[in-house]
Amino acid sequence: TRSALYLLGLLAALKALSLVLMAQAAASMLAGLAAHDPAWADQLVLGAAGAVLRSLTVWGQSVASRRAALGVKEELRSQLLEQALRNGTRSAGPADGGLAVLATRGLDALDSYYTQFLPALVNCAAIPLLLGARILFADWVSAVVIVLTVPLVPLFMILIGRYTEERVRDAQSALARLSGHMLELAKGLPVLVGLGRASAQRQALEDMSEEYRSRTMGTLRTAFLSALALELISTISVAVVAVFIGVRLVHGDMALEAGLLALILAPDCYLPLRALGTAHHASDDGRAALAETTAVLADPGAAPLDPTPASGPAAGPPAVTVDGLTVRFGGRTDAAVGPLSFTAAAGQITALDGASGAGKSTVLGVLAGTIGTDAGTAVSGRLGGFTTADLAWVPQHPVMLASTVLDEIRLYLGVPDDEADAAAAGTEAGAEADAAAQRCLAAVGAGHLAAKHPAELSPGELRRVALARGLARIEAGARVLLLDEPTAHLDRGSATLVNRALAGLRGKVTVLLVAHDRHTRDLADTLVAVTPGAGGHHGGEFPALVPPLPASAGGEPGVQAAATRAPFLVDAAAPGQSQSQSPDPTPTPDTGLVPGRPETCTAPAAAAGSVSSIGSGAAGPSGSVPAQLRRLLAPVKGRFAAAGAVGTLAALFAVALAGLSGWLIIRASEQPPNLYLLTAIVGVRFFGVA
Repeated sequence: TRSALYLLGLLAALKALSLVLMAQAAASMLAGLAAHDPAWADQLVLGAAGAVLRSLTVWGQSVASRRAALGVKEELRSQLLEQALRNGTRSAGPADGGLAVLATRGLDALDSYYTQFLPALVNCAAIPLLLGARILFADWVSAVVIVLTVPLVPLFMILIGRYTEERVRDAQSALARLSGHMLELAKGLPVLVGLGRASAQRQALEDMSEEYRSRTMGTLRTAFLSALALELISTISVAVVAVFIGVRLVHGDMALEAGLLALILAPDCYLPLRALGTAHHASDDGRAALAETTAVLADPGAAPLDPTPASGPAAGPPAVTVDGLTVRFGGRTDAAVGPLSFTAAAGQITALDGASGAGKSTVLGVLAGTIGTDAGTAVSGRLGGFTTADLAWVPQHPVMLASTVLDEIRLYLGVPDDEADAAAAGTEAGAEADAAAQRCLAAVGAGHLAAKHPAELSPGELRRVALARGLARIEAGARVLLLDEPTAHLDRGSATLVNRALAGLRGKVTVLLVAHDRHTRDLADTLVAVTPGAGGHHGGEFPALVPPLPASAGGEPGVQAAATRAPFLVDAAAPGQSQSQSPDPTPTPDTGLVPGRPETCTAPAAAAGSVSSIGSGAAGPSGSVPAQLRRLLAPVKGRFAAAGAVGTLAALFAVALAGLSGWLIIRASEQPPNLYLLTAIVGVRFFGVA
């Protein structure tokens, strides 16, 4: 950016020189024509050189500013991505939906900042000063008038900008609320569909979209009003300069060429300031995005608790110790977790047990390193017995990255790219990696999903693939497995298969799990009670264990309790559809949301597709260009025609103002009676205001 500023400054100085050359040539030619001097044609070469130089400087500023914009956006996006990968999206600043908008549309708004605002700012600093110096040598009275009137433009820019700033902030907050609401809606869509409340969210989205539209249009209206104010101020200021020049020409106190030079250069002293005001509003979104990006990058992110590795050789599964763990979230007076102390025995299965919202998933998040101390969260205590490289983590809401399930498992096996390519080619190394991945999938009954895209998986299938990823991490060397609701959204047969796979890990890895399913919790060798703001302790040392849920009468254990929590389960699945194929709409204990089936998002996508198809049909490839424009502008043809008429009149008035002003100045140099010029003076005022 610094190099771009230096280059833009040099080009602005050259642009001022080109304006002086063109103005000098025009003034000399007009004065020569008025005096019937045939030497006026000698100035054509000087004017042509100024025109070519001005074109080159405008082109050079455009190229330099565009390159600066592209470089800065690339750098900021890389830094945002690095920050999000290092600290997690939720600790990197706004919610993950807002961070996605910031990194895409938000930073795209920097184009206007670098291509419009930055060149206008440099021009504003250089061009009026250089042109004013040239006017000072030609006519000091006009220079004094310009010096006194130029500050009026930034003064009104500041006043209007203060008013616009609050409106831009409101528009930005409305966009952030809209993106966050859509993200939460996408996450909770399966629950809303199961409850029959999905359509009720349409009105909320429409209201938020309308709020964003109205605030954005209000900002644009203010920007257009500011352009009107700046245009009026500069026009009146140039008119004052013209009046002083005309009066002195009538009295014979000034040469015609000097007056014409001052009059031609005067508008260009105000033009950079007006362009800066317009560019300021055009870059409002970009500057707001830049400020938010800077705040996100300045945030150090969450600092997870660093576990202390076990002393001695790293052979066999370690014992995981938690001592005095306390987690406090901002805005809550009591601790969300702790102080909590327990020891998960080496090679055994330990279950964290407690009521919904007690903080079980929070404890696993601290162990996994996804929850740490940041601006809104305080985590204290000691972890020991393992390192981060020992962990395999199966979260409650798994997210897949690869294009197929098999590639996803290869990723967690640590298979490098060359071996993945070898697997595709059918070589021995590739076959071995494939066999390991298939073995992990088969262990949880997900072997038939190997070729599927993750977007095609149901919540239960996603859960099984996530568990297969954890098994792949164990094959790659992990010795501690963290599981958050591993059998949620699974039918009894699939859950039994998963439980069997978990039981087979006993003695090989240390397992810590959270499960509300009684069969999964019964796998635990030790239960650790977790209650909000109270200590949980190792079951072998303290008797405060959570008793298992009683078996329901007349049926499988836990079924009646599940039916009590979700009485709509019977109606959620279609007749003849197994429960594994339909999402369990029971809200999860800690978030109240169920990770959505990707295919449930096809309704908004279809709606978007229908909108795009309508737009493409309105201006499709068929028909001539005028016909396409007529169809495109049909909803706003009245306003569009009015805008075109007003714009045409503004251009005609500007041409009339320039021509009549020039005629008035030249005729004034002939010192006619004042009444002869009175009509022209009135016309100049009319065209200026118009």
